Amino acid sequence: MDICFSRGFLQISTVQENADGEVGLGEAVAQVSDRPQRKVLGLGLDMGGIIMIAIGLTLDSPNLIAGLAGGFAFAVLVYLAGSVALNRVVPAA
Repeated sequence: MDICFSRGFLQISTVQENADGEVGLGEAVAQVSDRPQRKVLGLGLDMGGIIMIAIGLTLDSPNLIAGLAGGFAFAVLVYLAGSVALNRVVPAA
């Protein structure tokens, strides 16, 4: 899922760089053809994977269940927070 976030991030950056003037985040996301929720899901999965490894390896003994639970919860939290933020930033079509 890293591809979803990275590709979307690069598309938004390209839109902002190729614009003549200032382009806000909401306008740049609206100009990208892909769905913004997919990008937020990719970001959540990336960050959830990092949290999963951190939790799993920082305990006294490596714990797969604690790592998976923490990583999944964090991924869902990032997805929900990002979706709410996108609804406020991206103009309605």
